[in-house]
Amino acid sequence: MINMVIGNCLLLLNLFVFTNDLLERRFNNKYITPLTILLGVVILTSRSYPSLQLYGTFIMISFYCCFVLFLFNGKILHKFFITVVFVVIASISEIISANILNLLFGLTQSDLNTVLYAFALLLANCLTYALLGIISKCIQLNSKIKLPKSTWLIFALPLSTFLLLISLTEYFETFRNNLLIAPIIVGLLIANFITIYIFFQTINSLELKNQINNMQVKYDTINYLYQNNFNFLHDTIWKLNDIYKDINSNKLENLSSQVEELSDNILKKFNVINTNSSIISSILNYRLNDIIENNIEVKNDIIFTNYSFIPIQQQNELFSIIINNAIDSCLISVLKNKTIILRSEKINSKIILKCLYTFCEEYERVNENRLVQLSAIIKKNYGTIHCQKKENIYELMIAFDDYNQC
Repeated sequence: MINMVIGNCLLLLNLFVFTNDLLERRFNNKYITPLTILLGVVILTSRSYPSLQLYGTFIMISFYCCFVLFLFNGKILHKFFITVVFVVIASISEIISANILNLLFGLTQSDLNTVLYAFALLLANCLTYALLGIISKCIQLNSKIKLPKSTWLIFALPLSTFLLLISLTEYFETFRNNLLIAPIIVGLLIANFITIYIFFQTINSLELKNQINNMQVKYDTINYLYQNNFNFLHDTIWKLNDIYKDINSNKLENLSSQVEELSDNILKKFNVINTNSSIISSILNYRLNDIIENNIEVKNDIIFTNYSFIPIQQQNELFSIIINNAIDSCLISVLKNKTIILRSEKINSKIILKCLYTFCEEYERVNENRLVQLSAIIKKNYGTIHCQKKENIYELMIAFDDYNQC
């Protein structure tokens, strides 16, 4: 009886920790969880009585489901998945630990109330905790990075080991008569999860590297904006001093031209620097010198800015390709009037992103190559792209479904 109490208590603690890593708790009251675990220990321990032995497994699984449903928020399907994973891992861990002690110390099914069995329960729960910890880290990393669905094929490795264990009958006799089976299966299981852990850690390292690169780009952009705005402010102050000098000297013939020059400079830079999208503003400001020195007129009508359904790194790539491609096209053009028009809006259930820019035949090949890169990003996010050329203007239109309404 004591071993059953200890075992059920540890199992419920493992289930709570595993679920708590993946779902949000329903209650903030610190007494509800201990009381629920205590109730669970009483209910699950009662299945050892002869009158309830036939229904023990059903009672155990039912209570696990109720335990997760009661204590945590989230979708029912997610809770069911968590419960199934827990039951599978706990069962496999119990089988492995029991047979290890069977090989080492001769543990049998009749030793339920011995210290050796208590040690087997402790070993099983430690193994359960370790395996569930690896699985929860993998699930959290997957939700963070949004890995392709095919990534989960790597779990075919431990699944095959689980199926091997399930296919075995008479566990104690099988492992006792075949001494190599236990270390082979344990080794396979450990090797499988080490492989999975290293796989996800590698992906996590790559993600951290990308985040560092993005932070470096943002730092470079901010530093560039600071230097550019400092120079702009410095030039504006000196221009204002010249204007004051002309006013004090009654040189009114120069005053009009200086005020007009200052106004044009302010309006041009203000229009480029400020859009409703921080990403678009940053990219435009990074190319601000090219825009100003080549007299490129940038018009923006950025009404819709919530592109959160696209990963932030892909957002940066998407807008960088669009804007840099448009600017580079204008740089090659020999036309006097060079224009870039950016529009972003939501029409019904569609998110429409447009970019119109001055275009020339000499830029055709570069334009096609960059649009291929752009199409790959759009395809990943289930969007469509449409391009057309009208005289000296190239029009690029991208459409996404509004996932916030799905």
